Amino acid sequence: MSDPTSNTVLIDTRVPDIGRAMQSAFLWVLASLVTAVAIFVITLLVWAQNEREAGRMIVGAQKTTGYLPVVASQYATLHGRPGSF
Repeated sequence: MSDPTSNTVLIDTRVPDIGRAMQSAFLWVLASLVTAVAIFVITLLVWAQNEREAGRMIVGAQKTTGYLPVVASQYATLHGRPGSF
């Protein structure tokens, strides 16, 4: 092994392993894309659930005296006290 303090250590003539670097870059890109798609799908599922819940609340509000009792009832149901309002 050569002396690490010599000037020739700064000039490394070895060729880097391009195949391994490309494999690593490909895996990082693939992992990033999979993560982005997963976040997007989860966001769509949550949005669709909230959209259905909002539709149920609107329909419920049309059948009762107003929107506020439906929201209060939904809040109470969500927190474990169904039918308290």
